[in-house]
Amino acid sequence: MRTKIFITAALVGGLAFGIAAPAQAADAACTIDRVLVSAASEGAPAVYGEASVLIPARAPWIERVLVSAAVAEVSHVIAHPAQYTERVVVDTAAVPAVPAVDEVSHIVRHPAVSTVVHHAAVTAVVHHDAVTSTVHHPAVTTTDYTRYSWIGGKRGPQSGETPFTTPRNWQANGKKYDGSATGVVHQGNGNGSYFYWAASEVVSSPAWDETVTVSPAWHETVTVSPAWDETVVTPAWDEKVIDVAARPGTPAQPEISHVERDLVSEAYEETVIDVEARDAVYEDVLHPAEDAVYGERELITEAVPAVAAVYTEVENCAEVVDVEVPTALPLADATVPTALPLTDTAQGAGSGAMPAALALTGGGVSPLVPVGAGVLVAGGLAALLLRRRRTQD
Repeated sequence: MRTKIFITAALVGGLAFGIAAPAQAADAACTIDRVLVSAASEGAPAVYGEASVLIPARAPWIERVLVSAAVAEVSHVIAHPAQYTERVVVDTAAVPAVPAVDEVSHIVRHPAVSTVVHHAAVTAVVHHDAVTSTVHHPAVTTTDYTRYSWIGGKRGPQSGETPFTTPRNWQANGKKYDGSATGVVHQGNGNGSYFYWAASEVVSSPAWDETVTVSPAWHETVTVSPAWDETVVTPAWDEKVIDVAARPGTPAQPEISHVERDLVSEAYEETVIDVEARDAVYEDVLHPAEDAVYGERELITEAVPAVAAVYTEVENCAEVVDVEVPTALPLADATVPTALPLTDTAQGAGSGAMPAALALTGGGVSPLVPVGAGVLVAGGLAALLLRRRRTQD
């Protein structure tokens, strides 16, 4: 619909300017002026409002889903009494009556007995120890002498300084013993020459004791008393042999006892669980992120296409034809069709067809009319394409 309106407007405008230009004389001197028909206007994009949020965006979230509910424990208590066993404790056992028993005995006659007892000789063994003597053999020793020279400086050894107390200030040498006293510090002939002789006893064989047997040990048997025989006479005697011993009788005694209860198991309470308690079981369900859902954007203002400026060229000539021509067709008095009908002119069929509007004015068709109409058509098409692209965006 808009395309038809733009094309129609372009054609009407072009024809109007073409009709307004009168036919000129062939010999007139003319100038061409460029007249602005319609000024250019900038297009405007369509204006849309903010799209309403139907469903807001949602980040990933975890939902705990109850798999099985928690169950409370169901139980009951059973009381078990203490268990006892009874036993009889005998304090005094029953004693039956015992009758008295008389003694029963007889006499056994033992005749006199003579016995010869032989006494052997009594001897004793006397031990005589060996007689020994100890011979002492002394140790065999030799004496070694060692000479030490003073190396502790010119000050000489002080009191008590010997090779054994300050060994760093003395040095042993292998000189032969000259008979000097040992254990003392000697001063030699040279200045600051001191020496010391140390004697040490070397045992070549140690001392030992030797036991020498003078007479060996021996045993001597000595007779203490000689052997002899002795006659022992045992006189006759009567022996009373008791066959049955007498004993007194005792009365019967009843049993004395009491009953005691022994604890077998103590009393206790037993909790019987009818239904075991268990915790609730949950399962975590991960829900993915959800994008927001928007509604359609509301069109506030439609896009306005840009319109280029339209110019027409007007030819001014010196010789003017005296024909009264209106500057523009009165739109109120004439209706312009979308396609102008062609009509025959009074000049004859040979001159060709011409628009009816031109026939009314007696003018000719200007060569600029098609140019202006083409510009208008091109501007309308460009605006239509621009609007269609913005709508798609």
